[in-house]
Amino acid sequence: MFGSAVPAGKLTLSPPPPPPGCQEIRISGAWIQFAKLTVAAGEMTPFPYIKGVTGCIAMIVEIVELVGKNNEDLQDLAESIGMTIRIIRETVEAHGDTSVTRFHDVCVELQKYLESLIAELNITRCKLKSKKRFLTTKKVSGVIDGYKQRVNDIKADYLVLVTTNSRLAMSEMQDALSATITQAMETAICSLSEIQRAHAAQMCEKFQDLKGYYKRQVRELFPGDIYIGKLVSPSRHDSALEYQDRYCTVECSSTAKIIRVYQHPTDTNEEAILKQFNEVANALINIKHPNIAQIFGICRSPNFPAIIFHGSTQIPFNDYECNLTAKQIIPFYIQLYYDLKSLSEYLSRHVPHNSHSMADEHDVYLNEHGQIVMTVAATYVIGVFITHIHEAPIRYWFDWQSPIEESLPSQINRWSSSLTLQKDSLCNAYDAIKCITEIPAPQTLGPQDTPYAPGSVLTSHGGTLVGKVPIMLDEWVVKWIGENGGTTTTLFSSTSNGIIMVPLPYASTQFYSADICLHSFDGMLDSWIAQASQLQSCICSRGHIDNDRLSLIVYTEFCLHVSPERDCDPFHLCNTFMAEDHHMLSVSITTPSIDYLTNKVSQPVFTWYDTDSEISPVEVEQVFGVKLDVSEYLGILPMSKILLTTISELNADYGFDPACGGTDICKYFGWPLMEILNDSTGDWIPLHGTVSESASVMSDGRYQTLSEVTISPLENAPEGEHAGKASTTTGIATAAQTIDQKLKHGSQAFIIMFIVISAILLSFVVQTYM
Repeated sequence: MFGSAVPAGKLTLSPPPPPPGCQEIRISGAWIQFAKLTVAAGEMTPFPYIKGVTGCIAMIVEIVELVGKNNEDLQDLAESIGMTIRIIRETVEAHGDTSVTRFHDVCVELQKYLESLIAELNITRCKLKSKKRFLTTKKVSGVIDGYKQRVNDIKADYLVLVTTNSRLAMSEMQDALSATITQAMETAICSLSEIQRAHAAQMCEKFQDLKGYYKRQVRELFPGDIYIGKLVSPSRHDSALEYQDRYCTVECSSTAKIIRVYQHPTDTNEEAILKQFNEVANALINIKHPNIAQIFGICRSPNFPAIIFHGSTQIPFNDYECNLTAKQIIPFYIQLYYDLKSLSEYLSRHVPHNSHSMADEHDVYLNEHGQIVMTVAATYVIGVFITHIHEAPIRYWFDWQSPIEESLPSQINRWSSSLTLQKDSLCNAYDAIKCITEIPAPQTLGPQDTPYAPGSVLTSHGGTLVGKVPIMLDEWVVKWIGENGGTTTTLFSSTSNGIIMVPLPYASTQFYSADICLHSFDGMLDSWIAQASQLQSCICSRGHIDNDRLSLIVYTEFCLHVSPERDCDPFHLCNTFMAEDHHMLSVSITTPSIDYLTNKVSQPVFTWYDTDSEISPVEVEQVFGVKLDVSEYLGILPMSKILLTTISELNADYGFDPACGGTDICKYFGWPLMEILNDSTGDWIPLHGTVSESASVMSDGRYQTLSEVTISPLENAPEGEHAGKASTTTGIATAAQTIDQKLKHGSQAFIIMFIVISAILLSFVVQTYM
């Protein structure tokens, strides 16, 4: 009987409001029009049954209009009848099929009542006055108002039911909706980084399509438009062009700028110089990358060729890096890596492959926004990274930073994970600091100098030994570089008596070298970083220079060089003999020894043999025509004072107590505690706390007792190996004296006991015989 709901917005009929002054006359006419339109709409769904009742309403309202002009009661009756059917229609249009059945009964009853009312008016009421009097009775208006109230109640009940059902449906859908939203959010979060990277790449490509500075054009300037300021950096060279960077102001801009003023010798070809300047300028104009200096304007005057860059500040990279705190340096280098990665990928695609320039340190700076900026397209060494102009991957510019097999991107991800500030993540933060500090600077020692062992802490002024990381050294590395560049590497434990025998064929015509290196990275650098701030404070309180820069020795190296004394003579006697026997000359290398009281290292022992006979170094040089030379080097790792003194702030962020000075960190991770040298007694005392008993033995048994007198690993060395014997003899003599004293005391006790026992036995014998 009932069809589907009429679409919202269609067949929505309401009587138009009457104009002012005609309300009583026009109101019934409006309801007649509304009723007739509803009759026409009654042929359509969802309320075909309404046709009959609306027809009756139209007839009643027409009668009212006929007999009820200027009668307020009849106008109210017409309006009440019209509002009844209007409420039904609007409710059905708004809520569709679900509300249709609720109005069916009241519509049928109203239609029957109106039909009976019309019949009575047509049959019994012939005069207009009689009809008017009948329609204005309380009985008729009361019935109509009753139907209107029933319709209103049905509508209200239905709306309450709809609201209740909606809430129930919403509560049932809540779990499913929450699950759907959660899944959608997880998917969005997972893909957010990819979307951001893609968006950043698109934006970068759009920026790269623009000319010069991203939002402006490169200006052609004249010398009179530029006012030169003070010098920013010293003079440098770009091929044949010499230039200076200065501060400047330009008439067309209110902010300060950086100007690069090019100069050339007076005897050079001016046209050629200008051509080269234009090539440099055009190359910079065509490079559009956030980390390449953007050009504000160019002055192409032959007397004043210059390039004016955007930006008012140039902070040299090295100065900026040295002033970074421990909390700042890791995020800075992570950002530096991604900036260089982006720049390297860009340069590898857009710079011609015939360009192979190497940038100067002054070509890298940080602008007023803290962003790294390069002024030329070249190969850069920035901090610990190197970016090649035609190679996209970023890498360390030396191998010391990455002793383990781990890719640089993986290390950067590990550094980023340290920013979570969990206690166990402090190791990753320390790894980052170890990798981004400077490369150990090799220091050559004099012939009379005895090198310190790795783990020693020296001051920058005078190289005074102030402390050490008491760690047992891991191993000696002996690398022999022989004929035709062949290399042989041998590893010895630091506690073993390592000896390597190496033949030297063609010694008078070939170069040979041996590198003997002692190093250890197992916990030494971590302990140094954790406790260096405390050591810095300690040496200042002991009267050392306040601005001393502490340095850690990370390796000790000895180099033996065997080189021909003169040019090769094919008729030399030695060459003749060596042609018959390539192994006539050989050398035995014995690993050095360490004195843990002074923390110094003795030289390795080199023993020379002619076939099977031992010969002296002088005889080697005379007989074989070679020159022997031994050099000593220290790998010193300096670290900025600001970085060392702010380590405690970094440790506090990871949940450690700054008042402990790093001891709680070393105990947490099992690293050794540093010791400091007592200037008055020469003993080693703990950096934290009182003097340790006998300089304390390491708890895990891996480290040597630091108070014991050194016993050289050369005890079983062959005769002729004299280096280190003095310390060995001293140690053995001291130990022998201790043993003699113990034996002496033991002998005295034994003699006293023997006398007492003899006296007792003698008295017993005398008593027996008496």
